[in-house]
Amino acid sequence: MLSKLIMLVISEQEVRALADIDELIEALEKAHIQYSTHSAVMPARLVVPLPAIQGHITSMPGFLSDDKALGMKVVTYFQQNPKLDLPAILATIMLFSADTGKIIAIMDGSYITAIRTACASAMATKALANPQTPVLGILGAGVQARAHIQALSRVRKIESIRLYSPSGTSAAAIKKDMAPQLNCVIEVAHNAETVVRDADLLVTVTTAKEPILKSEWLKPGVHINAVGSHRPDLREIDGDLRQAHQAIRQGIRVHLRQIPEPSQQPRAPGAADHRQSQRAVERRHGHSERKTPVTLPRICTLRA
Repeated sequence: MLSKLIMLVISEQEVRALADIDELIEALEKAHIQYSTHSAVMPARLVVPLPAIQGHITSMPGFLSDDKALGMKVVTYFQQNPKLDLPAILATIMLFSADTGKIIAIMDGSYITAIRTACASAMATKALANPQTPVLGILGAGVQARAHIQALSRVRKIESIRLYSPSGTSAAAIKKDMAPQLNCVIEVAHNAETVVRDADLLVTVTTAKEPILKSEWLKPGVHINAVGSHRPDLREIDGDLRQAHQAIRQGIRVHLRQIPEPSQQPRAPGAADHRQSQRAVERRHGHSERKTPVTLPRICTLRA
């Protein structure tokens, strides 16, 4: 009876204390399998621009039938928030009873949003990247860069991390904060090309409006987790890359209508569709090393 009366309110600090990265990666794998077997309901996110207050609000409902898990995440994006010492992206997650629809928990979604995105990259890396990926390159040095270092370190042995941010300040802060926790070398690069060349894993987590990653810089067999280009006006990857290499997408077809191809051109002949990444999760054992082509999962189309 008591459970019917109580609604849990969980703070960000409590979420951080309770969340386990390995369990999150496993949960994402299971969720992808449910989606690929039509056991999940996940419609297109509803993005509402709010120009009068220089912001966006986005709602993302979802249901997993196998787990009887029903919830919705609401995300706000206010670009001026950092001036107020607040994150530009804030999120709240609501969980509901799948039997009655009654709300049973409200939790701060900021940490889950950050680490879930990184765990999606880790899931894709685990299923699709070469087994040996000693060099990790990251373009961008914000919250997602930190989260990706944490998550990718769980699925691959990383020996060296190269970071680039335009000012260098954020990248230097990550090196200072995270180097003592990691058994690898962290280098701050002076340009994007230095990060990309010879990298086995690449992560793009920027808000670039013009491409910052060029295909001619890439090492054969590199795996790219392209995260930042989540709106039509953002482009991290040059047009040649999408046409020249195999793109394996994660997400829902309807999302792909909202997010442009990096080249803004028709789909490359022979490119794999999003379900291949989900099937790869199921058959990842027996994975062999791949020298080419590049894998480019569209992590930006994944969401909680």
